[in-house]
Amino acid sequence: MRRVLLLAGMLVCMNALAQDATPGCRSVESFVAPQVPWIGQLIYKTSYKVRAGRAESVAVEAYQAADRNTNRLLIKELEKHISDQYRCTGQDRDVEEYFALNLAHDVPELAEQLREARAKNASWSAAREAAKAASAPFDLPAPASLICPHFGYPKMPNMSGEGVVKFHTVVEVRNGAIGIVDVKIMRGSPDPRVNKLFMDTIVDTIRGTYRCEGSAVFEQEFQFTMGRTEYH
Repeated sequence: MRRVLLLAGMLVCMNALAQDATPGCRSVESFVAPQVPWIGQLIYKTSYKVRAGRAESVAVEAYQAADRNTNRLLIKELEKHISDQYRCTGQDRDVEEYFALNLAHDVPELAEQLREARAKNASWSAAREAAKAASAPFDLPAPASLICPHFGYPKMPNMSGEGVVKFHTVVEVRNGAIGIVDVKIMRGSPDPRVNKLFMDTIVDTIRGTYRCEGSAVFEQEFQFTMGRTEYH
């Protein structure tokens, strides 16, 4: 509980879009994260010295973050961004702050289709909640289940370990055939090799067992608890 309260206090001081620096410093340009296999909020601890209005001796470390490979890439980019883009006012000082990255699951090739699919899902969810509030029956199936009525279930990779990992997929269907399958990590292992095992299992299952109709784009989540798999 103490860690949760501490983190909540830190987040009050952070810009949710990771656009601005600490009070007295501003970022000349917004930080654009490189393409990484993670989505959701990642948090990094940053420290630097303000000297003559610039950020020097910048150091970034993972706080609530991703796997080792992703952390190395983001830390390198964050350190460069702070050194190059921060402009500060006031006296020279040492600064320590937390930098939040909110990474969305975007697939540039499917941008328009994703917007349409998400609008349909939002309407379906709103209708379901309204029916639930009114204690009324709700028999309208989820949009994704109409696209691919027949599908298989990914099996747990042959590995040892404990814990929960969670993945988000964007799937394109073209005239009944599976097109793009894009998988991102929502909650994963610090070992990128472990994450890849799960991601490969999901892709193989979708390409090998899903039987779909028409053309559409849909999203699906997979959560693996060591020993079982859950779907959403």
